[in-house]
Amino acid sequence: MIASSFINLSIPVLKKTDTVSTGLDYFEHSKLLWLPVIKEKGFEGMVSEEMLFDADDNAKISTILLQKADDHIEENQHFFDAIKILHQSNTDIVAVLNKDDEYIGSISAPDLLNYYANIGFIDSPGGILVLSTPQHSYSLSEISRIVETNDMKVLALHVSNVNPETYDVEITLKLNKTDLTRLIASFERFNYTIVMPIGWICCSNI
Repeated sequence: MIASSFINLSIPVLKKTDTVSTGLDYFEHSKLLWLPVIKEKGFEGMVSEEMLFDADDNAKISTILLQKADDHIEENQHFFDAIKILHQSNTDIVAVLNKDDEYIGSISAPDLLNYYANIGFIDSPGGILVLSTPQHSYSLSEISRIVETNDMKVLALHVSNVNPETYDVEITLKLNKTDLTRLIASFERFNYTIVMPIGWICCSNI
């Protein structure tokens, strides 16, 4: 899904001509840590509630040194790009711009989390298995084949960053069955390391 599908139009927008007092009111009602600031239709950056606490209530937002001016994405980018910005920039919203670089809205971290929470496979019965393998050995097709030969299906898969010391990657699998005993043995035969405690895995019913 593209970024524009996740825009939350209820997120307030500050103009550079607004006062600090107005900004504090917006923060009180939005319960967000950051808010976007625009000038006409252009995205100028972000301001935090903490930054406004130290300013005079009657001062204009234009007097505040804005941050995170590069923390935005285009409306047709994948929402994974929004997640990346949220993670790297330690913010709770991402500004969305159109093809003309005009501000059209923001995506909030709670909205993305809510989307994931409502995806079907999150609530469906099944076990979770976390594997580790050298980066050069990682093969999605091999993992799928091992799972399917054990009469299971992969409902979701996530690959974590490479460990800088061992150059191993961690692979998290959400599977459609809870008894993973045979599957664990199969992965071990193919030299995968089981990261998550086996007893917990076999009893998982997430």
